[in-house]
Amino acid sequence: MASPRQLGSIAFLTVSGIASAAVSLFGVFTGLWGGSKSPYPVLFSFFWILPALSLPAFGIYFLSGRLGRLCQVLLVVGIYATLFLLSWKDCMAGQCNTNSMARIALGPFTWVNHLWGQVIASLFLSFASWKGQQVRS
Repeated sequence: MASPRQLGSIAFLTVSGIASAAVSLFGVFTGLWGGSKSPYPVLFSFFWILPALSLPAFGIYFLSGRLGRLCQVLLVVGIYATLFLLSWKDCMAGQCNTNSMARIALGPFTWVNHLWGQVIASLFLSFASWKGQQVRS
């Protein structure tokens, strides 16, 4: 019978896996739908390639916990940077309603987007790892 800590770790892994799968599906469908047909083809390629890597990064966790957590965090940073740069480029082209750099920097956190799914996947994977370490102790 599994202990409450093991069940907690399994629950955290399940949430992280579901979030990673959802973010990866978003990336795959975005890539199939638009690919790199935007005014910024390199940035838009990162817009769909990085989320598509979320599920493989989750799988890496089972090979190496530390590397899997690192990959998840790097994906959060990369997705945020991509969204920020896309917003910034749009603002530089005159397509935004603010001149505040802080508002532009916080912009990706104000929309419901795949960044939130990746943040959830990363946090819950870290929680699962922490619970797993407590179980081993």
